[in-house]
Amino acid sequence: MERGSRVRIIGNASEEGKEKVRVDIDNAFHHHIEYLPNDLREKFQQNELPKIEQEIALIACVNKATNELLEQCGIDVFDVPVENYHILPADIYKEISLFGHAEHQWIEQSMVFNADHVRKSPVYFGSCVFHETLHIKAHLSLLVQGEGDDLWIYYYRAGVSAGGTFQDELHKHFSGLDEAIIACQQKEFTHRLLSLTVLEEEKDWLLSDEALAKKKRFAEKHDLSEDEIIWVSKSDPDDFEGMGYASQRRVLEYVCKEIQKEFPDRFSVVDDVFKEFLQAHFTGRLLPIARLVEETFGEGSFRLLGNMGVEQDSGVLYLESLQKARGRHIRGRIPGKEKV
Repeated sequence: MERGSRVRIIGNASEEGKEKVRVDIDNAFHHHIEYLPNDLREKFQQNELPKIEQEIALIACVNKATNELLEQCGIDVFDVPVENYHILPADIYKEISLFGHAEHQWIEQSMVFNADHVRKSPVYFGSCVFHETLHIKAHLSLLVQGEGDDLWIYYYRAGVSAGGTFQDELHKHFSGLDEAIIACQQKEFTHRLLSLTVLEEEKDWLLSDEALAKKKRFAEKHDLSEDEIIWVSKSDPDDFEGMGYASQRRVLEYVCKEIQKEFPDRFSVVDDVFKEFLQAHFTGRLLPIARLVEETFGEGSFRLLGNMGVEQDSGVLYLESLQKARGRHIRGRIPGKEKV
């Protein structure tokens, strides 16, 4: 499978220029190290930590699980090569990424992981790998401008997120929704990880009375539900890792529940609504979910949902706004009821 052929490219660049970008992405995917920018290739070659057998097995498991999702959505499946996953010492990771414990890179078709965090636990590693792989397997559209070799590549759409450029990734629309879709699916996958034979030792610890007591304590201390906690440390009484994008996930869960209530004949269960959002993640087609949201929450509500960012408090604010929009939309259909 050619990764580049799955990338939609628009813009005023010539067809030759657009094809060059497709080929570059395909080469970055299939012949990864060879086609990385020189500085990044050197950084990886000098500092990347070798993957152990268990990590390679987990990457294979993630490829299988994400391919099952692609197949459910009627999209051709493909594996991301093991070489495209890079586990780095914390100081090197921070030279590449300012965010989180793991990050994906679209043009380079790579994923980088902060070893100080992801190597605390194979379950947490598998969970992070799943999250970043779902980003890499998302729909990707690029805006390519310029002439000849002087080409400018702008990020146009990845998954359901849209807007911004590779030089200015912070200006995005639907970034919160994009992360919510991935994180909801990640949580479901993470709960299944402990059934893997390769993680039996980790399972014994995480299901022990001591670990469960720590989970309960962390949940109470940080106002979390216990199923939000992925891993707890044996030795450090204050160290744990949990699921991300909790407030954004709550917004998406609320939106899906209300859509199911609005269209019970079309969606017998809430999961069927979520599949519409997952489909949009893989295809980049937003119109079907836009219609569902607007018909459930009223005119302008999809734009409102698109303004939700990835900041921790963003989901809280937009959940309240969408709840108000839903109330107005319902009241507006009641004869004689004033819209407020």
